[in-house]
Amino acid sequence: MARNKEYFADFVTFAQPVNVEVGNGDAVPAYGRSTVNFKYVPKLGLNLFSIGKAADNGFNFTAFRKNGRVKLSGIRSLNGIYKLHVRVCIPEKPAYVHLNAVDFSLQLWHERLYHQNKRHVRQVLNNHGIKVYAQEEFCTGCVYGKHHRESFHSRKYRPRAPGKLIHADLRGPMHVTSLGGSKYFLVF
Repeated sequence: MARNKEYFADFVTFAQPVNVEVGNGDAVPAYGRSTVNFKYVPKLGLNLFSIGKAADNGFNFTAFRKNGRVKLSGIRSLNGIYKLHVRVCIPEKPAYVHLNAVDFSLQLWHERLYHQNKRHVRQVLNNHGIKVYAQEEFCTGCVYGKHHRESFHSRKYRPRAPGKLIHADLRGPMHVTSLGGSKYFLVF
């Protein structure tokens, strides 16, 4: 599948767009194909080639090194997964991976990084090459985290003699009435 129409020598437009399922399970519309059944999908981020689909159509795939030695070989199982015969090797240089994340929102990263200041989050992400779109969102988690209780103020009147201040708890209405027919009770 390719996202540029110019890549096709013989292009045939579909009467209706055809949905094509991609790796993350999403469906993207294809608007045409070439004579070798290479689909035109403008919403793709990159051009894609499915080795599994090619194998279903009778093609073999072998990956070679530049020196002509086989780099990759494997057997395709019934469920379409390849069992590779590989040796573990430690690379001389570190590998870099390009990720295409679904959500680049600053709010999501703010929450993932334990509600850090959004300016600081944006700076850290930019330093690591992660682009975020900054849409001001209200963070309820931060509001709840910054809440605090007001302190109890001292009273103007403080009883000095026994019996002048009474503490009581009232409970009810109860589902079952008491033997005396009451639905409430009072504890002193």
